[in-house]
Parts: sequence; structure tokens; C-alpha cells
Amino acid sequence: MHSMTGYAHRLVEESDVTVEVEIRSVNNRFLKLSTRLDAALTPFEPRIHNLLRQKLHRGSVQATIHYRPSQNCAPYRINRPAFTALLGECKEAFETAGISHPVDPNVLLSLEGVLEPQSISPERIEHDWPLLENLILETANDLLQMRATEGRHLQKDLTLRHENVGNLLETIRSRAEEVVGHIRKRLTERVSKLLEGERVTLSESDLAREIAIHADRSDVQEEIERIDSHLEQFATTLQSEGEIGRKLEFILQELVRETNTIGSKTVDPVSSRVVIEIKGELERLREQIQNVE
Repeated sequence: MHSMTGYAHRLVEESDVTVEVEIRSVNNRFLKLSTRLDAALTPFEPRIHNLLRQKLHRGSVQATIHYRPSQNCAPYRINRPAFTALLGECKEAFETAGISHPVDPNVLLSLEGVLEPQSISPERIEHDWPLLENLILETANDLLQMRATEGRHLQKDLTLRHENVGNLLETIRSRAEEVVGHIRKRLTERVSKLLEGERVTLSESDLAREIAIHADRSDVQEEIERIDSHLEQFATTLQSEGEIGRKLEFILQELVRETNTIGSKTVDPVSSRVVIEIKGELERLREQIQNVE
């Protein structure tokens, strides 16, 4: 089992470039990829998405990738044509105005477009693509490893919640016979109160028939058996490989539906309280399953 939550980061420094890859992921019903790239990497975005899809199949994934000159290189470069052109324009303007003061190069360097951030050309990135490709795949593998570790923790918690639901269900199952007695007692008391002072009697057969009708309406044995089956499917799925999150979500929906039916049918106060506890466990299961790939 894999979680959809994870984080991975890798950094490689070559003699003149620094490559950095960071990948984060959280839960999502499908695979949703987004990338934050340096401008020079924009033409390579489709390739980067294809690489990530090879490794990741579900979750909201954000990859941040930097491909920049290393710290050993100057962070800025002079746009020589722009600098030369501006210098010529200034000298000509000074001469026309009769100004003999020399042009200050520091002023020219502060003008827009003269001093530019050092960047990597697309040709250089193309040449170094195997390095970038390998780093992206390695970072994705790191992410998967973390998601697997988180998945093991999830599996333990889901197993515990699953067992809790099973134990609570046993309480409802054990109350089944007592429920019939509870119905008999409640109906007998109600009938006796209604007929008190009246010249009407209710035969034992009539009372037994009414008890049978109410007991049948309150019978939750079929729902218990279906929950047993769903719990077995849930446990089997937890031990399965691959993408199991959606299947667990479907099984959980069925568990919730059958539990709600028991809650609406049972007349036993104890069973009603247990149903509330089961719903609490199922809600905690739902929250955790949202993170399962």
C-alpha cells in the first residue's frame, strides 16, 4: 500500500551548473501534475510530465525544477551589444550638447537590458538532458519510497479501525436474541396499558403475531452478514498490491450504507449506541482512505 502524501528533494552541482528537483504530493482522486520551472526549462515541460507519469499514477503532484549556473559562475552577464550601443548614443549626445564629461559605465550597467541574469541555453539543457532526466527519476523514486513508508503506517491504522468495526459488529450480533425479548416486553407493556380498564383482551396468538411482525421489521441479520462480507473484502484489499484506494472507498460506501440501515431498523438502545460508534470508526477510515493510492 502506498500513501499519496510525500516529499523528495535532490540537488546536483556540476562545475558550471546546479540542478535541483523537488517533488511534493498530496491526495487526489486522479493524477494531477503541476510544474514550476526555470524559464529555460519551459520547452522541456512535456518531457518532464511524461517522466513523472512513468512513476506516479495518482495524487496531486507538484514538481519544482531549477537548472541554473552554479555559484562558481557569475550570476549576471553584460549584454555587450546593448552596452556598446548605449555607450555610443551617450557619447554622441554629450558631444552634441557640448558636454566634455566622460560617460560613467556604472550608470550604463544599471540600465534595463544591459546587465542580465546568467541563464542556461536550451542547447546546453538538451546536451545535459540525460543528467536532468536521471535526477527527476531518482527524485520520483525517493518520493515513492516515502509514500510506501507512509503507506505502511496507513495500513496499520486502517487494519486497527477495521478490527474495531468487526468487534463492534459482534456486539450487535450478540444482541439479536435480546432484541426479540425487548420487543416482546415493550409490546406487552404497551398493550396492557392500552387495554387497561377496557373489556377487550388480546390473545397470546395475536400478541405473538405482532411480536413476529415487529421482530421481522427490526431484524438486521442480513445487514450484519453483508457487513461481514464487506469487512472481509476490505481486509483482503488492504493486503493487495497496486492502486487500491478507489476500491477501498467503494467498500467503505457499502459499509456505511449497511450500518445506516441497521441504525434505522434496530429498536435496541445498546445496538443504537454501537451503531454510532461504528459510524465514528467508518468516518476515521474514510479520512485515512483518502490518502491511499
